Amino acid sequence: MSGFSKALLSPKEGPTSLELGRLGGVQSLSLESPTCMKKGVIMHEMMHALGFMHEQSRFDRDDFVKVNWDNIVNGMEPNFEKMQPSEIDDLGLDYDHRSIMHYRAHMFAQDRSLPTLSPVDDHIPLQALGYGQAEGVFTDLDIQKINKFYECP
Repeated sequence: MSGFSKALLSPKEGPTSLELGRLGGVQSLSLESPTCMKKGVIMHEMMHALGFMHEQSRFDRDDFVKVNWDNIVNGMEPNFEKMQPSEIDDLGLDYDHRSIMHYRAHMFAQDRSLPTLSPVDDHIPLQALGYGQAEGVFTDLDIQKINKFYECP
């Protein structure tokens, strides 16, 4: 298969890192030890290797989540920026609050008692945000996105 990528996993001190995928050849995925050695975090980083961005970076995210900019740790604001439609493909699929690629409600929070992200729809609980990463599972929409992106039947 042309453009096939391999990822080499290695523990390290410092932040988790990886170039965004479908680059071809071998990619190095470094996971901060022991913080990032959780199934959901590894799956999340592997999704980056496959070419996927954060769900809350979608251009239409304001229809689904609110960002509490005042509660984000200084310097982490770029992690919450939206991408332009030309930079991210939603693949024609719905927004997925529970995606393995969605941040949890208190990610990078200065005050951990307050969320950095909250659902626009009051019927969606805070715990739904990033459920896939927290539990180490792909949602049905995550699987649909992988299959559609890689043209799998």
